[in-house]
Amino acid sequence: MLARLPVEQGDEGDSFFIIVSGEAVVTKTITVENEDGTTDEEVVEVNRLHKGDYFGELALLTNRPRAATVTAVGDVDCIRLTNQGAHGSAQTQLGLINELTHTRTRSMAC
Repeated sequence: MLARLPVEQGDEGDSFFIIVSGEAVVTKTITVENEDGTTDEEVVEVNRLHKGDYFGELALLTNRPRAATVTAVGDVDCIRLTNQGAHGSAQTQLGLINELTHTRTRSMAC
């Protein structure tokens, strides 16, 4: 299933995405304490994603809100896998996510 971005920080994490083409930017809203004791929110870019990159696995696996916002930079196509079983069982999809996460960890170690 092709999906649309953005994915918003704090949203329910019921999907996992794989970028097929294009570029997306990952941002986090953080709270910054000022010298006078007041606080401000600041949006910080933490990553850029391209073809083959994926996101959303942590929210889907842990059932926690999304940790970051992902926004398309121009046209982006991505595949969306859900925990609703639309493309196979949730167990099968979680197995795929675990496999991809393990593969990404190995490739980052090289």
